[in-house]
Amino acid sequence: MPPTGGSFSGIGCTSYCGLIWLNRFTPNVTDYPITINSVSTIFGSPAGWNAAGDTISVFVYQDSDSDPSNGATPVGIPTVYTMGAPANSFVTIPLSPPVVVSGPGEVLIALSNPNATNVGLRPASADSGPFVGRSWLGNNTSTTPPDLASPSVGLMLNTAAITGFVGNWLIRATGTNGPGEPIVLDSSR
Repeated sequence: MPPTGGSFSGIGCTSYCGLIWLNRFTPNVTDYPITINSVSTIFGSPAGWNAAGDTISVFVYQDSDSDPSNGATPVGIPTVYTMGAPANSFVTIPLSPPVVVSGPGEVLIALSNPNATNVGLRPASADSGPFVGRSWLGNNTSTTPPDLASPSVGLMLNTAAITGFVGNWLIRATGTNGPGEPIVLDSSR
């Protein structure tokens, strides 16, 4: 997995708020169907950012038009991850069962903190930019994949959601492509 360059930000609210943050990936058409085995992200450990026992939901979507704010199709069964001790490095979240995305189009990997009992206030981690136009942010308090087109989600590109914010979410995914070769969905796709 590519390094973060050493610095990253934790994004959230001053008190609990349910968020959904996602990255949009564009695999080659010949890679489909893609089996996603795991998702990786960073849950930073500075005081108040994250806490052991907090839960994060992992959702996978398929999108056909590069604009998840007008809707995307949920794929597979959501995974709920319970944080261990937060660390300032990537943690791998296995998907059980793995999620198969048949394509074509784009893969969206979304993370959410829908549990109001979560202690951490900055669950989303982002690099320092420059913005590459693939990271989105919205509202979510559901443990099921939300309708990304819903006004209650209010999904927007990071730069529109937070004034002056040029970071990209630190979300990666690994699995296998149609021919059975390893595939990594990261900032290069």
